Amino acid sequence: MKKKQKQKSRKLKMRFWMRLHAAFTIFLLLFYVTLGTLGGFSVLGNDLKAKYAWAAGATISVFVDGLPGKPIITATKTCASNVSAVHLAWTGSEGATSYAITRDGTPLASGFQTMAYVDNNVIGGTDYAYVVTASGAGGDTVSDPLVVTARDCLIILPDPTLDLISFNEKEYLLGDVLSTTKKTFRITGTTNMPNADIQIKTLPGPVFVSTLQANATGYWEYYLPNELSVGTYDFQITAVDPGDFLRNITKDYTFQIISESTPPVPPAPPPTPAPAPKESGGGKHHGSSKGLTENLIPVSTGNPKHNAGNQNVQPQENPLQSSAEAGRIVVKLENENGRIYRGQDAQFRILLVDRNKLSVISNENLFNLKYEILNKKNSVVFSSQVSERIIGNQLEKTLHVPENLPSGSYKIRVSLFDGANLLSGESSFIFVDMPMLNLGGGITLTYLQLVNYVGWLVIILLLLFLFFGFMFVLEYYFFKEALFTVDERNLSKQGMIPRRKGVSQ
Repeated sequence: MKKKQKQKSRKLKMRFWMRLHAAFTIFLLLFYVTLGTLGGFSVLGNDLKAKYAWAAGATISVFVDGLPGKPIITATKTCASNVSAVHLAWTGSEGATSYAITRDGTPLASGFQTMAYVDNNVIGGTDYAYVVTASGAGGDTVSDPLVVTARDCLIILPDPTLDLISFNEKEYLLGDVLSTTKKTFRITGTTNMPNADIQIKTLPGPVFVSTLQANATGYWEYYLPNELSVGTYDFQITAVDPGDFLRNITKDYTFQIISESTPPVPPAPPPTPAPAPKESGGGKHHGSSKGLTENLIPVSTGNPKHNAGNQNVQPQENPLQSSAEAGRIVVKLENENGRIYRGQDAQFRILLVDRNKLSVISNENLFNLKYEILNKKNSVVFSSQVSERIIGNQLEKTLHVPENLPSGSYKIRVSLFDGANLLSGESSFIFVDMPMLNLGGGITLTYLQLVNYVGWLVIILLLLFLFFGFMFVLEYYFFKEALFTVDERNLSKQGMIPRRKGVSQ
């Protein structure tokens, strides 16, 4: 008897815990379904991803001593004196003692330590596949092949153009006085060279030297990397064709930063030439005012017919030409198609152009670099300052992009303070979720999209389950009612038919 009571008590406890567990599970299910319905199932996806972020962050690294790193090749195509050439460059490989290049599977050059090579033996319009092999004590490492189409030098390209579109969020028109009360602002422009390298120098000190890239349509925009004080400054903007560095154009603009109580100073009017002395008896003028008007021509290099927009340059010595030259920082993003997926690192190269002109070089080759990630509104969403050792003229760098950033367009800016100069380089990228399913035809599904679709599918199935469950209960009720009505036992109870033996059972 006691044994049966214990078994019964154990069964009751088990039933209690099972019911409690089932109730808790149903509560969680209803909670997440309600959360997904009200806030979108992307909220649910973010919550689940945050709970299991440790799994995504786990990394297993395997190192092989002596094996050189994998080189990454880049190429620039040029046409110098109607001769086509391909300029190759690649990242340095740790542990490499020499490099070799093959073109279309045939050796092109080998046994050298430099990380650049110019292939002059090419035919315009022809494709060439280049591979760089890094050799070290532990063996060889081969780069991914890079296919380059040599430039056809017979194609006549139009003269390069460079135009200023807006200054401080206002459209720039010919003859406008460039002035603002803001100490940091944005300028935009365009060029007829797709993906052109844009170099911007701001003078006088502190000198800002910035390098960025136009997009495929030639549009570019630039934010000052730091504040300027009240005064008059000059912009020197240079656009360089990425396929031919000899094809470039430079323009100069003067702008003012004024206080709110100080009106902008318009460009100085042309000076009035003094009357020349008259000749005795003839009254005829000698000389000309040509020398005075020549001083008003805007200083610019490149194609002179595109310099009409430089009406703000004052008739004085160009300070950009008289200043000491500075080096430059160039940032080249290595992520495929300029996309960085959530959870991935930004991979880029930092190039120090004219490194010998930097005044901050130490014996340890240490540079204090500042890394920033900026959104569309030029707000800094990530910032880090690190001392980096740069041997040679370039540095391979990986930077983790915060995973909580919303999807969209961003840019990486690397800054270096070089005494009185602030050097900066930037590169744009698109930050998106990692696709989990590729359905073909360019259709992909990300993690959050998949969770969102699965959530709605669960909601629809749950509603269908409730609907068919309700219909089943309703049908069962009608069935029971029908049985109650036509059953012989119930009819006899109602006195509609006589009771027979055995009907009560």
